[in-house]
Amino acid sequence: MLPISSIMHQDSTLDYQAIFNTLPGNFLVLQPNPPLFTILAISDSLLQITNQERHNVVGKSVFEAYPENPDDSTSSGPSRMRDYLQKTLQEKKIDQVPLVRYDVPNTESAFEARYWSADSRPVLDAAGNVAYILHTAIDITQQVTAQKQLEDQKGYLQSAVDIADLGTFKVDIANDTGTYSEAAREWFDFDSLRKPMADIFSKLHPEDAERVTKVIADSLQSEERGRHDITYRLESSGDQGVRHLRSIGKTMFAEGKPHSIIGIIQDVTPQVSSQKKLLESESRFRNLLKQAPVAIALTRGQDMVIENVNGPMLRIMYKETEEEVIGKKLVEALPEVRDQPILQLVLDVLKTGEPFKGSEVPVSLREGGSVEQHYFNVSYTPLIEEGIVTGVIHTAIDVTEQVLVRKKAEESQEALKRFKFMADQARDAFILMREDGSFAYLNPKALEAWDYKKEEAENIRVPDVDPVYQEELFSQLFARAQQETIPQFETLHKKKNGQIYPVEVTVVGLKLDGEPHLFALARDITERKRNEAALELKNNQLTRINNDLDNFIYTASHDLKAPIFNIEGLLSLLSDEFSTGGVQEDESRQIIDLMQQSVERFKKTIESLTDVVRLQQENEEETVLI
Repeated sequence: MLPISSIMHQDSTLDYQAIFNTLPGNFLVLQPNPPLFTILAISDSLLQITNQERHNVVGKSVFEAYPENPDDSTSSGPSRMRDYLQKTLQEKKIDQVPLVRYDVPNTESAFEARYWSADSRPVLDAAGNVAYILHTAIDITQQVTAQKQLEDQKGYLQSAVDIADLGTFKVDIANDTGTYSEAAREWFDFDSLRKPMADIFSKLHPEDAERVTKVIADSLQSEERGRHDITYRLESSGDQGVRHLRSIGKTMFAEGKPHSIIGIIQDVTPQVSSQKKLLESESRFRNLLKQAPVAIALTRGQDMVIENVNGPMLRIMYKETEEEVIGKKLVEALPEVRDQPILQLVLDVLKTGEPFKGSEVPVSLREGGSVEQHYFNVSYTPLIEEGIVTGVIHTAIDVTEQVLVRKKAEESQEALKRFKFMADQARDAFILMREDGSFAYLNPKALEAWDYKKEEAENIRVPDVDPVYQEELFSQLFARAQQETIPQFETLHKKKNGQIYPVEVTVVGLKLDGEPHLFALARDITERKRNEAALELKNNQLTRINNDLDNFIYTASHDLKAPIFNIEGLLSLLSDEFSTGGVQEDESRQIIDLMQQSVERFKKTIESLTDVVRLQQENEEETVLI
């Protein structure tokens, strides 16, 4: 098969090779020679985004020039590309792939994840055979990444939306359809959550439709202009009257092109009505203010004298009656705010006439006998009469609980980092287990003790390393630990090579991200067990020695008594003979006396041995082995 340059018209005044190379897109011309599919030509754009040079890819198999990522088995780009190229070759028609992951090396030769939308087109010769395959690829990595990030935040966003009583929407620009949340569906009176944009725009009040259309069209022009914040009316439906909605959204772009609009919708009908009635009648405004579910107050003048306040605002201020605040300066009613930034925010609104909106604004308020920090979403709207700022309308939503929960989560993440640092340095095994027995975390000591590498440990479970706590027993332990405190216990652990060794384990049940886990600290007690066995052996030896000594003493004290008594008797007879005058020799008597003294000493020794045996027997029950 000839390279692409040779198939161009040689005598043409047009340089088709140069034109192809500079086409504004990502193109490959492939030779239909499976399984290689040799690259005959490649556009400059594709070379640039894949960090390649033309001389390094032309003439090579597409799978050699763009190999599979060896570090990620989930990247199936090459195999899928081979399938749809083969399909194009066999069926001789275009094959489209909306999304495929095909990783490419970056400038540092490390693979990075890329997502593509691709199609393969057969180029037929005069005989109807496939002469070339034109492969086109669009890099949609940015779009896919953005979509994943949106999905990751969906749960958090939904919670916030539910709390704030907001509706959500997403507009698919390509399909010209909008998807709405249940709250928004009810406001628009739709019978389904997904509708064509034409149906959505048909619900707008005729006087607002053109303005809304222009705002949305402007947001599609560039990312800088992609944010919109617009309030509009819906046509009245039945007895509901006109509904005012506020839409805040952002247009999402990929490769400089808009692909979707996401945002929130708030039913601001009460607020719009309140503002209108404020202009019509201050007394009616005050009545609405008192009934509003949101904390609202009205202050007048530079001294910010409180003129009106509703119940929710009184509760925020920790006041029970209006009389405690009406007619007082703000700093008199709330002395603790005197030196706080929030006071300057209100002064700036009075000075500039520009409204202020703030999220999670910190304010310290006196609650009982102590001053506590709170967080509010606030808005300060200037009250303008005849062109002069005469006061400020204050609104506040207490978001203290949400802020504290978020801060606690952030602190938990920091604590987790500190725990991992400590665990990595620990001399004992730190083990975090999931309910199925797999491991969520193993510190280096645990891996070292079991002789597993980190990547190997991803495929093992508790029964693989603990011959005692197999499936059923581990499940029982896991369940118990979630309900009660488990005393320290001993079990056995098994190394990768099958070696068994004893461990002392402390476990505790806990929850991470709402999921139950079991944390264990395991200490190798092989040396302690060895020492205990040696100590037991020594104690047994001492016991045998003591028994042997007892036997010896017993034998000595009993077996020697009889001969001593015989000698003593004979000496007594000799002594009697001397006393009757039968024997006169003084020297012999002296010898007998010495023998008698020796016998007495021998008897005392035997008595002492007997006493030792008796004392030992009496204290035998109190003896404690070392």
